[in-house]
Amino acid sequence: RKGTNYCQPPGSTLDVNGHSTHVMGIIAAKEFGLCDALVQNGLVTFKPVKVLGDNGGGSFQWLADAIVAEDVENRQLLNAKTFVVCNMSLGGGTAKVTAVENALKASRDLGVIYCVASGNTSQFGVNYPGNSQYVLATAAIGQDLKRASFSTFGPEVQNAQPGVAINSTYPGQRFASMSGTSMATPFQSALCAIALSRWGAVLA
Repeated sequence: RKGTNYCQPPGSTLDVNGHSTHVMGIIAAKEFGLCDALVQNGLVTFKPVKVLGDNGGGSFQWLADAIVAEDVENRQLLNAKTFVVCNMSLGGGTAKVTAVENALKASRDLGVIYCVASGNTSQFGVNYPGNSQYVLATAAIGQDLKRASFSTFGPEVQNAQPGVAINSTYPGQRFASMSGTSMATPFQSALCAIALSRWGAVLA
């Protein structure tokens, strides 16, 4: 679906950083994305929502504005008996932001599922908004199924997914290997979409 850019000043949804292209490939890339079969059969659609600038930085107010605005369409989708899963491979600091908390609560009450990266600090203290009670915080594990050395940890973490040396799509019609809880989070988002498409419910 057509995307929206909530950055200021506004611009296109084109990914020049590469981060979101890599993340989205894990979910929906043709032939290897976890939800590829569902996408090909029209059971899952996706929409780019840009809240970070081309340099990877942004504002929590941009994020809050995006959540509120996107819920207009989300409400329509949920009323049509479909589901909405939002992947947030982003975060910063540990302090909760009132505008974002209010937006997340209202959205979560609608039925939107938020999967959010726990952070890459290697330390205790899940980054915000991963530490919000309205989201599913995702940590990263390696091939040994142990916590990745960089993965932030804390009581808010509800799941862990592969996040070390993940190969996925990248701008320029190529592939790249990247590590981070940003890579783990789309695994969780995809699993939520798969569960919802099969059973209509997900543990949250």
